[in-house]
Amino acid sequence: EENLWRAVRHGMDGPLLDLDVGTEVPAAAAVDALAEWTAPVRAELGIELPRAGERPNGAQRQRALRETGMDLREVYAATVQETAETYGMAAEVRR
Repeated sequence: EENLWRAVRHGMDGPLLDLDVGTEVPAAAAVDALAEWTAPVRAELGIELPRAGERPNGAQRQRALRETGMDLREVYAATVQETAETYGMAAEVRR
C-alpha cells in the first residue's frame, strides 16, 4: 500500500520501498528490476516492455503542463484528451 501511494503521489520521480531489503530505491530502478525478474516469462510470451524513463509518465506529463502555466482544469482536459486518443475510441479508429 505504501508503494502504491508513493507511485500515485510521485510517479516515476519518487522513491519506492524495496521490500526485500527495506530501503528506498528510485522508482525507475524498481520498474527495471521488475522487468528483469519477469523477462523469462515475457520472452516466452513475446511481450516487450519499454525501459523505465524512455518517455515521461502521466504524472510527469501533468506536472510539465502545470509548469507551462495551465490551470488544473486545463491539465485535466488535456489528460482526458490524451487518454481518449491513446486508449479510447480514437485509438480504435486509427487501427
